[in-house]
Amino acid sequence: MSSRPNLPPLNMTSCDDDGGASPIARLLDAEEPRSYQNSPLATTCSSTASYDESTQDAADRLFRRSEILAPMVRASTTPLRILASSHGASLTYTEELIDRSILASRRSIDVELGTIDYSKPKSNHGPGVLRRSGLDVDDPDDGKHGPTLLRIDPAIEKDKLICQLGTGESQLALRAALAVANDVCGIDVNMGCPKKFSISGGMGSALLSDVHRACDIVSTLRRNLPSNKPVSVKIRLLHPTDPRPTLDFVTALIKAGANAIAIHGRIVGDESRTNARWETLITVVRQIKEMEVGSGMPIIINGDLYTRADMNEMKRRSLCDGIMLARPALYNISLFRRDYNSNDNGEKEDNDDNKHDDEMIPISKFQTIEHDGKYGYNSPLLQSRTSIVQEYIANCVRYRTHSKNAKYVILEMMNTRRAPTSRVPYLNMTFENGQTIDTVCKCRSLVDLVKIWDVKWTIPLPSSSISSSTCGDTVVGDNSPPSLGMKPGSTHNDEDTPHNYDDRYFLDHDAFIRRSKQSKIASSLAEATTTSHPPTMDAIQSMEGGDNEKKKTKNEEENCCDVEASSIPASKRIKGI
Repeated sequence: MSSRPNLPPLNMTSCDDDGGASPIARLLDAEEPRSYQNSPLATTCSSTASYDESTQDAADRLFRRSEILAPMVRASTTPLRILASSHGASLTYTEELIDRSILASRRSIDVELGTIDYSKPKSNHGPGVLRRSGLDVDDPDDGKHGPTLLRIDPAIEKDKLICQLGTGESQLALRAALAVANDVCGIDVNMGCPKKFSISGGMGSALLSDVHRACDIVSTLRRNLPSNKPVSVKIRLLHPTDPRPTLDFVTALIKAGANAIAIHGRIVGDESRTNARWETLITVVRQIKEMEVGSGMPIIINGDLYTRADMNEMKRRSLCDGIMLARPALYNISLFRRDYNSNDNGEKEDNDDNKHDDEMIPISKFQTIEHDGKYGYNSPLLQSRTSIVQEYIANCVRYRTHSKNAKYVILEMMNTRRAPTSRVPYLNMTFENGQTIDTVCKCRSLVDLVKIWDVKWTIPLPSSSISSSTCGDTVVGDNSPPSLGMKPGSTHNDEDTPHNYDDRYFLDHDAFIRRSKQSKIASSLAEATTTSHPPTMDAIQSMEGGDNEKKKTKNEEENCCDVEASSIPASKRIKGI
């Protein structure tokens, strides 16, 4: 890069209204131990009366005219959330955090990084999980904490972070929400995830077919959380064309106490490579706005908003209050950059240089054509995708992100395997220095990623204990691990740590899926040989992948999260990369 891009301000030592105390000092003063053994349920809610702002006022402030980074598997961790905020996202969501995992975690302050960490104790895991997450099971004194479930930078995320819960029980949801409530500005309930691990636990999209349980969770949270902590819900369409099932479900959620609702424009079973159902989504949102119960409710839309032209047109046609980006944000997170010198809120401009007359184009056609001009695929508002990856890596170094997680997100940024087929021709997947999926797959550490992407600057740490050579804007050399924010003498190579995924997943996704199915069939046949109970044809077809199974495989939706797989060991993050 010729110059350093604009990065989020990280001056953790600045003074403000409360007597000049630094944010870290305030964190330490306010730190309250939370754990499964020390339940936050003892906290009474009588103090909520002291808040001047009503719950709906708080929700309106957060969600009206919002542009939000969606909760995404492994991706919506600290580096990407901070990057999204630096490019203009008004809110960011955590990845889905399971209620029981939050309750089993312990809250701590990392003074060096200036972060609030929720970590799961080592004692909660067996040797296998510890090995997969990169912890040294032979050294019980290696760090006080286990895998980090959530890392928050309060200097940047104080008023911008929503915690998304994966939950199926109202009381567990409440305990988990109370445990994190002081560190986030709202709680979201995931009711859209179609992944097997989620629905088998009665969470995610399983709640779409159990309105009574869904409403019990929402009403329990709303009655007991502080009044300045809105409760939102993320769902998906319940029917491909008929708006009524979705309208009925949304109405029930609003009556139960939901303060905002995000709707993904697909139904359970839709493949991510097919277009989102914008026409149905527009009808649903407009009808919600026409209902008395929903007229004042912030409604957020999500699904295939790959250009600002898409965002503006869907805002205009649906009358939604905000938009949420998942896969498009991974393609180019600078989509959040707005043109503040003109009307950039979804209303038609007289000087719009897009050659298409958007007013006359059916929405089903609009989402498949190539958008040009100021708000198109090659908008001057967008930043180079190479520089975006470089910024992301710099944030990974700053927040001690494990290289496996960093590599996974970068690989997601570099491929179109889950983009709608109609969009792929317009998505430029080349990078300035010729980086490829193959070259990134060969990386085994953050140092490797820094070299491959030619990252020549780092982000300063807030801690005064870090030397100037570590926290300054230093140039990364071939033999300078300390400039990556590591402690002197620490190791940066985690090649010996098993991957949480197979690189072939990105190198040849279809072949990887076929091999996985063949292996499953072979294992089943081998087991049948020893037990004299051969599998039925239905069982074999299920393993080969019928229509429903194919949809589950290809439809790893943006708002889902494998919490255990994405947990990164705190000890590794502190001691080295």
